[in-house]
Amino acid sequence: MFKALFYILALSVVSANAQTLSESFREPPDAMRPWVFWHWTNGNVTRDGITKDLEAMKDVGIGGVITFQLSGPKWAPPGPLKFDQQSQVPMIKWAAQEARRLGIDFSLVVDFGYGSGGPHITPDLSMQQLYRSEMPVNGGQRVNVKLPRPNLEATKKQELKKAWFRPGDGFNPKVLDALSETDSYRDIAIFAVPAENTANIKQLEQYDGMSWTPPKKPLDKKLTALAGDEIIDLTDNVNENGELEWDAPMGNWTVVRLGYGSTFKCTRPCPAPEVGLECDRLHPRGIDAHFDHRLKPVLDAAKADNLIDYIFIDSWEAHSQNWTKDFDEEFRKRRGYDLRPWLPVLAGRVVVDADQSERFLWDFRQTIGETMLVNYLDQLEERLKPYGTKLFFEPYGSMCADSLVWAGRGAFPVGEFWSNDKKVPEVPGQPAQLNENNWNLTMKGFSSIANTYGKPRVGAEAFTGQRGWSDHPYLIKGMGDHAFSEGVSHIIFHLSAHQPYDQMKPGITHRKWGQHFHRHQTWWDFSKPYMTYLARCQTLLQAGRRVADVAVLYNEGAPLYLRNTQFSLPPGYDFDLCTPEIIQRMSVEDGDLVLPTGVHYRYLEIQPEKLTLSTAKKIEALRQAGATIYTRSKVEGTPGLAGFPDSNIEVQRLAAQWPVLPKGDWSKVFASEQILPDFTGGSIRWLHRRTADADIYFVANTSYESIRKACLFRIAERVPELWNPETGERFKLPFERLADRRVRATIEFDPAQSWFVVFKDAVSAPEADPFPDYRTVQEIKGPWQLTFDPDWGTDKTIDLSSLESWTESEDPLVRYYSGTAVYRTSFQLDEESIGAASIDLGRVEVMARVILNGNDLGMVWKPPYRIKAADALKPGKNQLEIHVVNTWANRMIGDEQLPLDSEWKDWETLTGWPEWFLNGEERPSGRYTFTTARHYKKDSTLQPSGLLGPVRLVIE
Repeated sequence: MFKALFYILALSVVSANAQTLSESFREPPDAMRPWVFWHWTNGNVTRDGITKDLEAMKDVGIGGVITFQLSGPKWAPPGPLKFDQQSQVPMIKWAAQEARRLGIDFSLVVDFGYGSGGPHITPDLSMQQLYRSEMPVNGGQRVNVKLPRPNLEATKKQELKKAWFRPGDGFNPKVLDALSETDSYRDIAIFAVPAENTANIKQLEQYDGMSWTPPKKPLDKKLTALAGDEIIDLTDNVNENGELEWDAPMGNWTVVRLGYGSTFKCTRPCPAPEVGLECDRLHPRGIDAHFDHRLKPVLDAAKADNLIDYIFIDSWEAHSQNWTKDFDEEFRKRRGYDLRPWLPVLAGRVVVDADQSERFLWDFRQTIGETMLVNYLDQLEERLKPYGTKLFFEPYGSMCADSLVWAGRGAFPVGEFWSNDKKVPEVPGQPAQLNENNWNLTMKGFSSIANTYGKPRVGAEAFTGQRGWSDHPYLIKGMGDHAFSEGVSHIIFHLSAHQPYDQMKPGITHRKWGQHFHRHQTWWDFSKPYMTYLARCQTLLQAGRRVADVAVLYNEGAPLYLRNTQFSLPPGYDFDLCTPEIIQRMSVEDGDLVLPTGVHYRYLEIQPEKLTLSTAKKIEALRQAGATIYTRSKVEGTPGLAGFPDSNIEVQRLAAQWPVLPKGDWSKVFASEQILPDFTGGSIRWLHRRTADADIYFVANTSYESIRKACLFRIAERVPELWNPETGERFKLPFERLADRRVRATIEFDPAQSWFVVFKDAVSAPEADPFPDYRTVQEIKGPWQLTFDPDWGTDKTIDLSSLESWTESEDPLVRYYSGTAVYRTSFQLDEESIGAASIDLGRVEVMARVILNGNDLGMVWKPPYRIKAADALKPGKNQLEIHVVNTWANRMIGDEQLPLDSEWKDWETLTGWPEWFLNGEERPSGRYTFTTARHYKKDSTLQPSGLLGPVRLVIE
């Protein structure tokens, strides 16, 4: 009874706002607006630019910023903002105050770049790893030798060489002093093994926690193993100078000196003064030192007004570490046994046998993952609590941890998705497509975890790629809708580079990477309808809970590399990946697996071949309570040494009762139990959420063609409405209720169009046709008068008898023009022709604003470029004005026809600010655009631009 009540409450929470769901959909709350990654580049930051950036974001509907300060080999030359606290703290506080004034959420990244560290992290506070040296010793005598220290110098030299600097920059002297003065090496143990037992675990880094991908194969069972009595602990025989005194038994021996020291991994991509070592993630001393130096001064300055809403951690690029101070005690506490007898395994030897050595290595990696979560992530969250500041992060990357477990921490998880273009598209106007081989799997993984933990917000670093300036909202919409169908409910644009200089347009970029969502973008002022579209989608995609048929325990242990999380069901069914912690929270009601958040599943699939005893016991308890359980393959036993061998035998006994999925095929299960698909619609991408009052389906045509689909919904009782997130309109949807307790409705989709089908107990939408046919009342042929911004093109008015692309003009100022131009014409209209009329612009490259008889009708940003006009039309003569904007690409191509007036090392490395720019002088080359990455060449293909028509007056 209590769980059923909790379920109802959980589903009601999101919709129990002051606004109803339909009201929130029509006018989305500020909290539903998309965010941006806001990059301050190499000190090029001004107060005026901060205010202008944030005000521009507010104007178009951006609701939050994640503030970075970046630099590196190919970023912009240095700017005026210094990297001392006297400069940094006031500027960050100013930005946070301005964000608060404008109602924009302000997030600060945990470090200048993607990590957590800098010059304040000395080698002994940095990430640590195991090192070893080996020395042969002849036995049968008194041995008195100085053992060689493990060589850290080669690693240090290699890692410091990898540090990211602009040409001419180098390490802060403070870092070099610390590297020369601080010896981070510490011994762990010294032991002797028979000389014939050489290190035989190949590619040890795949097993010992220094890799972020799971071991590709088990240890070779044929490897020669050490018996326990063959290992002689000599730790107490070595003094602080590394001198060994030992009465060595007969035979030949290898003395292994095992210790730990800095990984020497450096932060990136940071401004040169802030490049330093990454902090220790396995001991609280690491993040504490970083917090006190980097974050505390800013948080203290902003505390009175609670200006810092969030601290953000980007994807993990610091690579792994596998030891720290007191790690052996941490291991004992978590695994229940002493690791010292097993230390030779970390030196490449097999102890007892390959199976038990592999079990120890599983325990070792698992301890790394658990310890890092508690001593880095949880410790940082604890330090933030007094400030009322929340933590969120991208819980994946090059780390030895289960990313799904990490995703359960923090305010909400953030994944990412990339476009698939490896360079600027050669054919202009091609839509961006999802990169299937990058981090796109984080979307489904983290939407799963958010669903199981009851977190409605699932963030995504969105549209990352290198498509230059060719994109605009329509070209990326299909990819964004794909992300929504994966469970993303909070778009964070990658990226919005801070623009400190109004005289520099398009302005500063994040090298070649990312989209360009900032106020110097040509179409920025036209983007509000797209931002509103996203906010409407996010309003419904954060309502209630996602509906899924199958819960999947994908992994138990560390690491879990999210690029490997390949799982799918037959079309029309959905699933959640879950963690062992979520399994422990499950109960069974009427055969369904139920979570405290209110999510129900019909089935549980067990993917791992090995399970801990506690997880196996819980799964068996769920089965006995009536849950339907399947395994992907036979469960072999336990993965670690805890309770071995009894625990291994017990897991095998329990798992013997669990059926294996028939040929790994869920379709056979669904067919045999007559579980129909939740949604059927061919190529339409979809997602199903449920509140206490409604079932909400997001359905999207991610292709760039118009289609018509008969869609089936697994809804027995409720009736559908069709909600348009582009306009906020709601419609009754004609439907048929089938005998199999599904609803069938035919839905029409424009190119890259999405709808929400909202099932309610009663329909309240107005009577209107959601898919009207249009007939032409008249074609508006012109003639047209076309004017350009004289600062960026010609000051002449061009008379057009017909519409054509600006790129067809013989005038280079028109052919290469980028920006907004205005078309003007008039047309006559008979009184009886007015009706429910719209203006259809035909083809537009790329966005337009329509003004009729002085009335601003609004903007169009995707096909069909049609806008309602009836209220502004009048009998007789009508004045029509159409503002059309294109992208920056053509002007940048045009500028490549002209001489360079700044020095470049390569197309994305500007070596320094040119004198004419620093002095505010006229450019000697005649170029118009100035940016920090020249994406185009003189022979790049121009993008069609302008109003191409035909322009028509149409009625339904």
